[in-house]
Amino acid sequence: MKISKNLMIALTFLSITLFSGTIFASETAVTPSNVKVETIVKDDKKVEVVVSEDQYVRIAQPTKVNTSTFESKMNIMGETKQGTEITIEVYNTKTDNISLSKDVTIYKLKTVGITGSFNQLIELLEGENKVVLTYTNEKDKKEKEKMVFYITRESEEIKELVKNMIVHYGKTKESSLESTMKTNALK
Repeated sequence: MKISKNLMIALTFLSITLFSGTIFASETAVTPSNVKVETIVKDDKKVEVVVSEDQYVRIAQPTKVNTSTFESKMNIMGETKQGTEITIEVYNTKTDNISLSKDVTIYKLKTVGITGSFNQLIELLEGENKVVLTYTNEKDKKEKEKMVFYITRESEEIKELVKNMIVHYGKTKESSLESTMKTNALK
């Protein structure tokens, strides 16, 4: 009984760590990438952003090089200099028992305006999605520079497992009830 409780606590902790929100990310890059995560101060708050090697483009969402989500779409938001042309390519890799297919979806954004910001809603398939953001600005001598990062869309099965997870806290029903009664008595 004690072993099963300890096992349940360990599994609960692991599950909460991995699936604590809709979006979760790893701190270390599993796949090669040419971007880095920096912490900046914006409106007196520390904010993490993904930055290109030359620090010309900053992406405010997603905030990790390798991000995981359950959502089928994600909004890529960032900022750069006015006049920059941006193209986003999403390479979706979906594996099944029969074949391995690779699809690419290309999003051509409007030229970045005076606000210096851009955003694009992208489609994600289950599995790893390689996102390649290409930027060009003739004025600043930037010619087809690239940023590469990854977004993994988790399967619906994992989503259902997390949604249906039941966690029981406390040693026994009696001790839980006793604890509740003591807490209510203190109020």
